[in-house]
Amino acid sequence: MLALPALPEAVGAAGTVLGWLTTLLTPAAGGAAAALAVVVLTVAVRLLTSPLTVAQVRAERRRAALAPQVEQLRRRYADDPPRLQRELLDLYRAHGASPLAGCLPALEQVVLRRNQPAAVDRR
Repeated sequence: MLALPALPEAVGAAGTVLGWLTTLLTPAAGGAAAALAVVVLTVAVRLLTSPLTVAQVRAERRRAALAPQVEQLRRRYADDPPRLQRELLDLYRAHGASPLAGCLPALEQVVLRRNQPAAVDRR
């Protein structure tokens, strides 16, 4: 399992926010306040992570556009892996792309979504 030192604090904070939202929404939503609080928190998290999602999609499009050139390089340098790596790096650098550009946003989203139910349970 992936160990992240600040994760318990983040989950605790999410639980606190859910509790606060539930209390705030109870006069208007009654018994559905907890469900509405989860929806509001989910929308807020999605809005906060949307710039990362956009960056991930853009990076994937750049890599997809370079796919034919990458395949040519793989065929040309199949017997020389170090040279292939250098050529791929040069190709990505020349086109402003990175093979790892979409990894951080994806990891962040996995961590947030994986621990969202845990924040609800801690309330």
